[in-house]
Amino acid sequence: MTKEGERQAGLDNEYRANYAAKYAAYRCEIPGLPVIKSYKLPFDEHHGVDTSKWHPTELAPGIAIRTQLGKGILVKNRGGPLRTNTRHILEVSGKEMGRAESLLTWEGGGEVMGSSTIQFTEATHEVLIEDFIGGAGARYRHIAFIPEVGSAPGKDALPSKWRTVYVDLPSHVLVGSELGEIGTVHGILNGKIYVEMDGCFYAFPVDDFVEEKLEFTVG
Repeated sequence: MTKEGERQAGLDNEYRANYAAKYAAYRCEIPGLPVIKSYKLPFDEHHGVDTSKWHPTELAPGIAIRTQLGKGILVKNRGGPLRTNTRHILEVSGKEMGRAESLLTWEGGGEVMGSSTIQFTEATHEVLIEDFIGGAGARYRHIAFIPEVGSAPGKDALPSKWRTVYVDLPSHVLVGSELGEIGTVHGILNGKIYVEMDGCFYAFPVDDFVEEKLEFTVG
């Protein structure tokens, strides 16, 4: 290994050690998670979202996620960060129960910048969406739809009240990459997102890691 390679490896080990120390309080045993279904939005042969196959994703009878595509919005008149008009919409028994701003940016036609993965925990009806946008300014966004504790069940015995949380999952710097490493996201259960990082498991409560800034930049 060259000296530069040794330097980068040393930095990587340092960043990993710092992460392990900083989030030690969230360490847990390998979680015995219930069945968690994972879905990805349809892509075409050019790795773009195939809008011809675009339809609500049914997670369970009566529960679906509908993604409403929208274009990017410049936060400032010229250049600068973006927001989007794209929304992930939670529908329960045919009614909207929550919506969240997505990173997905529709360029018109069939071209959509970014990708999404949906995870659903059958036992608790919790939904976790991971949006990702690559290239310069690459970043993740995690969105949790969580039934409110104690809310009376509505039609079809499904939760009648939900809350939406944007989650800023912990990450550590990855040498040579603009994007911090977040580890492997295994799912959400009882308000905690379970992440595997460097062979260790962490349970991150969504309320401890609320994402407040929804602006992003792309190169």
